[in-house]
Amino acid sequence: YGGNMGMPQDIPFFVSCLKRFRGRSDCFFVICGAGCSYGRFEQSMKESGQANLLLIPGLTRNEYDTLLEGCDIGLIFLDSRFTVPNFPSRLLSYLEKSIPVLCCTDCSTDVGIVCEQNGFGWRCMSDSTDGFATLADKICGLTDEEIARMGEKGRQYLELHYTASDCCRKIAEDYATQKPKGAVIG
Repeated sequence: YGGNMGMPQDIPFFVSCLKRFRGRSDCFFVICGAGCSYGRFEQSMKESGQANLLLIPGLTRNEYDTLLEGCDIGLIFLDSRFTVPNFPSRLLSYLEKSIPVLCCTDCSTDVGIVCEQNGFGWRCMSDSTDGFATLADKICGLTDEEIARMGEKGRQYLELHYTASDCCRKIAEDYATQKPKGAVIG
């Protein structure tokens, strides 16, 4: 996991998900970030004594990119109480590094649906530690080749849908179909 550690990530839920894997040797969690809930997250992890977890304070972009190169799966956590769609930018970092994504999100956000439907991730509701545990168990059983194939699908999706030229084209098409009347001030 990399990114903000604040109220939008529902840190208590995040912590409870990770604690479900305490004592396991078949998975290791690397959590990197900063935010208003970092201290609370750090304290919870110290109290749990979880050995299969590394918590790293915020890194520079280059350091974070290097860290991602050693990761197999990306994590996205969004509070289940969200009612407005949210598409976290950290997804782009995961896709750029060909890393499949496990998304724990609210019902208003479609990032998990996009990942699942396009074969580069999984999704569960961010109010179910059982849902997270089921998917994480499934992921732990995948081969390196299966993970690599999913990661490559994510990289291909990034190149097809999230390039600067693609975004500009979409904006231009949207503007052309909904051209405002009067002066355009930008």
